[in-house]
Amino acid sequence: MNRRAKFVMVGSLGAVAFLLAFALTTPRGNNQTAGLAETAGKPESQKEKPKEQAGGKEKQPKAKHDAGKEGDSDHEGVVKLSPEEMKEHGIKVRAAGPGEIKVSLRLAGEVQFDPDLVVKVRTQVPGVVREVRKKVGDTVRQGEVLAVLESRELAEANAKLASSRGKEALVKAAFQREEQLWKEKITSEREYLEARQALEEAGIERQLAQRRLATFGSASPDGKDATGQGMARYELKAPMNGTVIERNLVRGEFLKEEAERTPLVIADTGRVWVNLAVYQKDLARVVPGSKATVIFGHGIAPAEGVVDYVSPAVGEGTRTATARVVLNNPVNAYRPGLFVTAEVVVDKEQAGVVIPKSALQTLEGRQVVWVEETEGYRPAAVETGRSNGESVEVTSGLEPGQRYVAEGVFTLKAELGKEAFGEGHGH
Repeated sequence: MNRRAKFVMVGSLGAVAFLLAFALTTPRGNNQTAGLAETAGKPESQKEKPKEQAGGKEKQPKAKHDAGKEGDSDHEGVVKLSPEEMKEHGIKVRAAGPGEIKVSLRLAGEVQFDPDLVVKVRTQVPGVVREVRKKVGDTVRQGEVLAVLESRELAEANAKLASSRGKEALVKAAFQREEQLWKEKITSEREYLEARQALEEAGIERQLAQRRLATFGSASPDGKDATGQGMARYELKAPMNGTVIERNLVRGEFLKEEAERTPLVIADTGRVWVNLAVYQKDLARVVPGSKATVIFGHGIAPAEGVVDYVSPAVGEGTRTATARVVLNNPVNAYRPGLFVTAEVVVDKEQAGVVIPKSALQTLEGRQVVWVEETEGYRPAAVETGRSNGESVEVTSGLEPGQRYVAEGVFTLKAELGKEAFGEGHGH
């Protein structure tokens, strides 16, 4: 080994001894020195690269953002729908503006038959029921036969009329003969006058028998038997068009003129009454001419009417008066006996912003109206004032001229719920 090689070897051993001594004397808490010791002797590829620094601080990696989240806070709670979807779901938009609030009273009532259109069909002669041609619910026409009776009294009246007619014919023939003889001076004037008097008496007797039969409703004006089917046959006929609503007779039953129960009752249901109960405190406000909306429920559409009568007296038991609303009932939808409520308009007031009640919704415990914006429709909290069954006054939260959803708000609420659960709007 030459001199130069010896020097290099001694130098290398000295460097290693120095590093070992330094590592043993250095505290373990010094991470930087420990790191140097750990990396000593490692290949360059296995050594950790120093962290990049900027301004003395370590440079942190950029945070990752979920796709589609950026900028969502600007349109929170906004629902966007296409024109086709708006049309499909019946969503209609209007401009807010002033309107009229109708102040109304809610009154309870009941549908009843119009008494002028109800007829009780009674017999005018006693007799035995031989036929019953109609039952409850049947529709009848005026003059139609409802039932047939057999009456002894009617037979006797017919017989009396027939007898009086025969007698009158004989007396008339005798009078004509006496009159001719008197003109020829063959008989005396006294005999002629007696024959004329007898003719007059026979005529009176025939007229009495005819009127008696007419009271039974079985004779025509000329005194002939109207039925033509037997002197004892009596027909109960419908006095008007209508529906049989009550029947209290059967075949073989004996009916009297003054029966306890009405044999047949016919009603025309084309017009009905709605009688409303009005309490004392409201009597001054419910007057004839007041508009009323009758609410039936049970799938029957409300009906518009007018109060045409208010009773002048208050019932002793109920302490209420009766207000009457007359309704046309062409399809028999308003059945007598139904209990109803009615909104009777008693006053009208103007308001700055009036919207239909259908435009209001409750969202997270607040009343909201869906207002139109550039991005879509947003629920806006509002405060309301006066209201009735159809409209409501908005006192704050909706300005005149601002466009809002008047119909179809439930669809918007449903779409907002989808977004809240992360489903989003797929359009």
